[in-house]
Order: sequence, then C-alpha cells, then structure tokens
Amino acid sequence: MTDGDWPSVAVVIPSHSRIAELEEALASVAAQDYPGRVHTYLVYWPRPEIEPLLAGLGDRVTPISSTNEDGRNSIAVKRNLGLRNSTEDLVSFLDDDDIWDPRKLSLQIEAMGCEPAAVAVASRSLSFTDELIWPDPLEEERWCDFSRFELLGFAGFPTSGMIVQGHVARDLEFDERPEWFGVDDYEFRSRLWTHGPMRQMNGIHLGYRVGSKSVSSDNRRMMAARVLSVLSEVVRLPGGWLVPRLVALYVVVGEAIYVKGDPPSQLSDDLLSTSLTGRFFGPVDRVILLVVRISWRISFDSLLLRRLLWKVLKGAQAIDRWRIRCIVR
Repeated sequence: MTDGDWPSVAVVIPSHSRIAELEEALASVAAQDYPGRVHTYLVYWPRPEIEPLLAGLGDRVTPISSTNEDGRNSIAVKRNLGLRNSTEDLVSFLDDDDIWDPRKLSLQIEAMGCEPAAVAVASRSLSFTDELIWPDPLEEERWCDFSRFELLGFAGFPTSGMIVQGHVARDLEFDERPEWFGVDDYEFRSRLWTHGPMRQMNGIHLGYRVGSKSVSSDNRRMMAARVLSVLSEVVRLPGGWLVPRLVALYVVVGEAIYVKGDPPSQLSDDLLSTSLTGRFFGPVDRVILLVVRISWRISFDSLLLRRLLWKVLKGAQAIDRWRIRCIVR
C-alpha cells in the first residue's frame, strides 16, 4: 500500500493558555509513524506569547484564530472551527497538554478498518506529570467494541485518544452551549454512538498530563449537574430508554449527592432543575431533585447505595457486552 492509499487524517488541537505543553503535543503529532497524510489544525486564542510558536509552524499545520467565543463553550468553539476547516478522511482530537505515542494513529486506523468499519476508535490513557514513559507495547494489539453502558458510564473514551470518521464528526460537531462546558465531548460521544460501532484499543497510546490547570470545572457537583443535563438529552436518542436512566441514577447518588466539600451553586441547581423534569423517571424526578437539594446541605453519605448501584451498572454492562458479541458472531 502506497502512502496515497492510506486515509488522510486531520488533527484538531484547541489551544488555551499553554505554550510549552502545546509544543510537546505538536511534536507528538509530527512523530507519528503513520505513512498517510496527517494535517494539524491548531485553533488558538490570539495572544503575544503564542506568536513565536506560530511563526515556526510548517506547512503541515494550519493555525486558526478563534476570536469570537463570548457566551459560548470555548473548547467546543475551537474544536468546531478545526472540524469546519478540515477535509480529511478521518479526524483526531488532541488537547494542548496531552501527548501521543508514535504508534497511535496507525494502530487505531488498523482497528477502524476491520469489518464492520467503526465510526470511532479510542486508546487508553496513561497519566503523567513531568516525565512520560510509555509502557512496553503488547505483543498483539487488540480492540473491543464499546457497549453503551461503558460509553455513558465513564469507562474511558478520552477525547485526546479518539479518532473519528471525518464526515460523521463534521456533521455532528460539538455543542457550544456554555452550560455544557467540560462535558461537550461527553455529549458528542453520546450522539456519535448512534452512527456505528465505537472501539477501544487495549494498548495505551495517549499520555494524559495531570497536575496542569484544567479548563473544566473542579467542582464535581457542578460536573455531575452538567452530566445529568447531557443525559436528559440522551434519553431522547434512539435506544435511550434504559441506559442513560441507569447512568443518571448512578450520577445522582454517586456524584451529585455523595461528593463532599463542593458547595452547590445557582448554576448547578438550575441545571438540576431543568434536567429532572420528568424525562428520566416521570414524577419521581421531582422527588430526586428534592433529595439532592437536601443532601447538598446536610452532606448525606450515600456510599452503600452508590456501591450497590455500581454493581447494577457493571451487571448491565456485562449483559450489553454479551449482546454485542452475539451480534458480531
């Protein structure tokens, strides 16, 4: 197979305030051993400190200035700008503080090309701080199809480790509403799931930097409220009857109620109020909303209930994976 026979890949990198980390991210794209064409779309907020980096970019990187983000989700805006400028067969996303293993693209595209073709493939991540040491590669790279329980239940489908069919990604785009800041990729994957199989590589090909300042909220109750807001939309999608409801119940008990030390805010309370309006469990939603509001103020400990719900989710996940294996066979 010649270089021209391999699918072309667009890499979308939204840049925030980091420079040194961004240079490492760009270098990890340039170091890919993939024989096909790879083009990077660097979407950045204009600022003096990034100008020297922009001046040194080669012809394989297209810089795109993002100057109109007021009142919208800045991460989603940047990712969408990259998507709209891309024309490649496949699209990969990379946050500006994460790093790829050199084999990432080639192995994922191999998994994507197996029949039936997957709509997206992700790799597992390895958390690191200052120094990244990749684990020894597996003798045989394997992949598995995600069940919806795994995808919505936070099983690990990191955006920086994901590659997607280009036409599907451009058609879907990321939701730019500000209340979904930090969970827009979670919502994107929930819609992506309806377009075809989503696979995860067993190997680790993404370095996820920890310790650097995150652009998403550090308040876990706020994040739980945002996830519930997304799930309240997911229940409307095809096949959304059971899975998002079980996950939502776990989020309520395991995150919205159990997490301590994170005070509720008006925004998180508003998100809960608009999410728990009967879409999940009918009139029971209002009871759940009342319980959550009370528990936020008395620090109710739901550890036992959380563990029980987690076992229910794991059991449902196992049933879903068995169903997928039966379909594949």
